[in-house]
Amino acid sequence: DPTQLYLKLAREEGQLTIWNLPDIVLQAKDHGYPFGYVIPTDGTPVVTDAIALVRGAPEPELARQFYEFVTTDSALVDQAKRFHRIPVRTDIPKANLPTWMQVEIPVMPVDWSRLGANERTWMARWDAEVRGQGTR
Repeated sequence: DPTQLYLKLAREEGQLTIWNLPDIVLQAKDHGYPFGYVIPTDGTPVVTDAIALVRGAPEPELARQFYEFVTTDSALVDQAKRFHRIPVRTDIPKANLPTWMQVEIPVMPVDWSRLGANERTWMARWDAEVRGQGTR
């Protein structure tokens, strides 16, 4: 339950968590939680939102128009400012984005083959040994 996470961190019952940067900013800015962040110098994943046109959709022209609208520079900057969404496009001037998005985030190298081969095992271990094991 994300709300319990926010409350426990705000009460300093926990001082560290792995979390999405946009969510930290949203909770701090929009809800006044005393949260901050540290970006690892050796890299970190960056969660980006995606949009695509679906082959065989019933209204492909309307879908294309919507896609073109929400991926314009001005729409992506608006989404960044109002909804804390990090644009995946690299051609938008950083100065147009919120200050917290103007930092350099080192790319974390990922061995996708290893991840794909081990994902189920690792998640099963997480579920069995980590999830729900903290203090309540």
